[in-house]
Amino acid sequence: MSGAGPDAWGRVLISAAKVASHTDPVTLATTVTLELDFQGDEIAERTVRIRRKVWADDPNDIGSAMHYEVEQLDDIAAQDVDLAGLSPSARRVQVILDESGDWLTLQLIGDALATDSSGGPPLKRPTIQTALAALVSAEMAESAGILGTTGGKWRSSHAHSDEIGTENGF
Repeated sequence: MSGAGPDAWGRVLISAAKVASHTDPVTLATTVTLELDFQGDEIAERTVRIRRKVWADDPNDIGSAMHYEVEQLDDIAAQDVDLAGLSPSARRVQVILDESGDWLTLQLIGDALATDSSGGPPLKRPTIQTALAALVSAEMAESAGILGTTGGKWRSSHAHSDEIGTENGF
C-alpha cells in the first residue's frame, strides 16, 4: 500500500512479507506469520510480525462457524537492527549461521533450514545462495572456497568477531 501527495492518506509505504505458513493436516487450520514494514515521512519507521490463524469448528461442513485470531509477535527493529532490510530467507539463514558458529556448506545450511524451528518451509538452493550473498554483502557472514571444489562454505561474521575478541584478550 502506498499514498503520496496532499490528498492521499500520507507519504507512507507499507509492505508485507510472508515469513512462514502452515496448514494443520487434521484440523485444516491455517497459520501464517507476516512481517509488516511501515516507512514514510509522516510515521516512525517500524517492522512488526503478526501471526494469524483461521480455522472452522468442522472443516468438512461449509456452514460451520469459522474463527480468526491475530497476535503481534516481536518488533523486528527493536530486536536486531542488523536484520532490518534483509529478506525473510536471509534472516533464517543468518539464524542458522549464528547458531552454528562453524563453517557450513550449502548442503549443511539447507539441511539445517529443513529442520529449523522457525516453522518456515525448506529453502531451495538458489534461494539459500541469494540469502548468503546478501549476508556477505551486509558483512553479516563470511564466505570461503573449499579447496579442490567449486563449492564454498560460510559462517557468521558474529562468530568470527567473537574469536578475534577472545584472541586479543577482549
